[in-house]
Amino acid sequence: MFEEENRGYPNFCSVKLRTDKNVEKRVIPTKVEIDREGCISCGLCAESCPEVFRINDDDGKAEVHTQPQDDEGKDGAKYAEENCPVSVIKAEE
Repeated sequence: MFEEENRGYPNFCSVKLRTDKNVEKRVIPTKVEIDREGCISCGLCAESCPEVFRINDDDGKAEVHTQPQDDEGKDGAKYAEENCPVSVIKAEE
């Protein structure tokens, strides 16, 4: 009933997602924002999705340097949102 998918996130981890073939996959976000004032500079977002996030050299906080361009970037942004320890990332449809 469930199939496991292996999604690799560059420089960080490999995540297995379980999907039910009878249920549509979730909608992937297209707009990503960070509340930089609340960022604790852990680096999870930049390490898990470098095509969207980076650490600013001046203040050491994460920033969105480009919006997701493909499914991998969108999945990475959603992963970062779901795993940010201070919940400052918003990935919207």
